[in-house]
Amino acid sequence: LECDHKEIAMDWKGFQRFYIDLKLPLMFIRGSQGILVCGYFDINTFDTTGEAAALVRGVNTFDDMLKAKVKCVSAAAAKLGVEEDMKGQEALELLR
Repeated sequence: LECDHKEIAMDWKGFQRFYIDLKLPLMFIRGSQGILVCGYFDINTFDTTGEAAALVRGVNTFDDMLKAKVKCVSAAAAKLGVEEDMKGQEALELLR
């Protein structure tokens, strides 16, 4: 059987990637305008601090984060055009 897993082409310039190995990985990708986070985070905290953040769930790799649909966005991220149900990669381009 052939594996149909293809990595998404992504220009990582301007992003910082963080990965903490826990039972499920804690991951986030930071751009100059905001941050894409995994399900460990609470969007309400980003609203409290006025920071732009988008949350994706069910991810184990950075590639998964790019493919996953955004589940929650902070008010500041929404002002940058980030919307629920867009792909993580689309959200990151707005947070670059």
